[in-house]
Amino acid sequence: MITENELDIDGEVIDVDTDRGNSTQMKMMVPCGNGCSRCPHGPYEYQVQRDGGSLNWVYAGRSTP
Repeated sequence: MITENELDIDGEVIDVDTDRGNSTQMKMMVPCGNGCSRCPHGPYEYQVQRDGGSLNWVYAGRSTP
């Protein structure tokens, strides 16, 4: 299981589901960069899995708010 404390994110987390076995599902709003008047964007869903000593983030698509 991946805990919220292990996740180093740059965005607003809306929901975290850690009850997924070896992965964690996150729903979050994401900033795209400086100067964007519409930031943050989303929400988007990501699957986060442990890969040895690091975390592998996989974009799972746009999510409903």
